[in-house]
Amino acid sequence: MVIVALLYAILVWLLFFKLRWLRWGWGTGTFTVILGALLCAVFVGCLSYLAPTGRVTVISRVVEVAPLDTIGWLLLYGRALTLYL
Repeated sequence: MVIVALLYAILVWLLFFKLRWLRWGWGTGTFTVILGALLCAVFVGCLSYLAPTGRVTVISRVVEVAPLDTIGWLLLYGRALTLYL
């Protein structure tokens, strides 16, 4: 939501202050603030509707992940380096 609000604030700054395509006044300022709040509310509503909530379980096979030892690292990245050379 922070990204959406930041993009909206940049758009408002660009339209009203940088390019001066619209004049900042009581009417346009009120409309802009209400539109921004409505945009954030719709974003939060869509996010809470589409995001999974509650108890979510994933049943699948577990694959063990172990760090590479020194020889395994050299073999893996040594081959990659020879491909680029």
